[in-house]
Amino acid sequence: IGKLKSVRPPAPAETLGTGEVLSALGTLQRQPQGPGIARTDLMDVRQMLLAQARQRHGKGATLSQRDNDTFELLHLLYGQLEGEISEDAPAAALIRRLQLPLLRVALQDQSFFVQPRHPARELLNTVAETAANWLDKDDLDPQLLQPLQQAVNHVVERYDGDTAVFEASNAQLQGHLQAQVRKAELLERR
Repeated sequence: IGKLKSVRPPAPAETLGTGEVLSALGTLQRQPQGPGIARTDLMDVRQMLLAQARQRHGKGATLSQRDNDTFELLHLLYGQLEGEISEDAPAAALIRRLQLPLLRVALQDQSFFVQPRHPARELLNTVAETAANWLDKDDLDPQLLQPLQQAVNHVVERYDGDTAVFEASNAQLQGHLQAQVRKAELLERR
């Protein structure tokens, strides 16, 4: 009986272009983040993008090998960061908010992974090092949390392909951190 059935081969999955992925990520990044929104990781974002593409095109979709590798590398990087930072540390949520802009940067510029002085990596390092120093939500320095939030919000709200946004945010954050260090040194001398 199986021989008599007409079996259609499954439709080949369409490979999404990097431009289409970047556009969808930009739309996702601009959506407001509320307190009730569940935390998503990069693999969830990838599945959501593929599901949206399947709805738009009416057939299965896949990422190019390069884009898929970028998702996986950034996912591994975030896994390492989350292992070193307390989950309830105030800056841990800020690091998660940087996921989409960093993913967009990494998709556009593969040097993100190999260039240690990349502006996006420098900002991520600053926020991650600060977050790693906080043990939990009780170990909170409001004078430090506010500039971190401002730097992350600046990137999330304004990044649209230009890494100068990361440079400006990091420069402002570094300036604030250096001012805090100078204040602490003056207080210690007194």
